Amino acid sequence: TLSRLLVLFPAWGGAFSGLQARRRFCAAFAMAGISNFADGETGRQTVADPAARRADVQATVRLTRDSFALAAVVAITAALLPV
Repeated sequence: TLSRLLVLFPAWGGAFSGLQARRRFCAAFAMAGISNFADGETGRQTVADPAARRADVQATVRLTRDSFALAAVVAITAALLPV
């Protein structure tokens, strides 16, 4: 049954992607220090404000924590199923 805990990793990836979409936030852009408010390359800008960059990094940390919590619930549930 411990092998069922391996479902944590795909569940974490799915939760991370789903929360990014729901929050309309791109963790990769946040970590790279860029923002994009338009289609294509024309709307891409560098985030120059250090406070805004820190806020983006903190949002990425919260996103990672929240997605891990969701995935942990899924993995523990899968491990406890009597199947």
